[in-house]
Amino acid sequence: MTSGTVIHWFRADLRLGDNLALREAAAVAGRLLPVYCHDPAEEAVTHWGFVRRSAHRLAFLSAALADLDAQLRERGSRLLQLQGAPAEVLPALARTIGAEAVVCEAIAAPEEEDQVAALRAAGLEVRTVWQSSLLAPAALPFAVARLPKVFTDFRRAVEAVGLQPPAPRAAPGDLPPLPEIAVLPLA
Repeated sequence: MTSGTVIHWFRADLRLGDNLALREAAAVAGRLLPVYCHDPAEEAVTHWGFVRRSAHRLAFLSAALADLDAQLRERGSRLLQLQGAPAEVLPALARTIGAEAVVCEAIAAPEEEDQVAALRAAGLEVRTVWQSSLLAPAALPFAVARLPKVFTDFRRAVEAVGLQPPAPRAAPGDLPPLPEIAVLPLA
């Protein structure tokens, strides 16, 4: 990636602090656009007959996004919230602003991995960053496929090599500037 325009796609992790994907996006971007996609699939009834997000979860999400936007504004940025499936709205946004890449957290779940694959199939460079556990899978003293079945065995293997979780990282003090966006509403 170069120091051009980068989209940071907020997915499940809506924090500024300890957000490795945001830190990486900010490090490589000349201009950075933080984005959240309101995917209609998240509101649809599952094949089990219930919605994926209840009214309480939607209220929590709304409050979390408002807080995230406020924190970004304190740093001279803001959150662009898009309506639509990420595979549809992010490629169109990237073309509109001339973004060179999308950076987001890696989520080890089939639907979330399919979203990233769809973005890549649409021609976007997508960089995923693992931040969903205290220890990075690559740092473990065994392959993830050989994960011990009992926690005590896991703990002993990790302790035997002296592996410690990294200290939490503070939220960035400032972020790269927003790209010039004359045609998109930034609410």
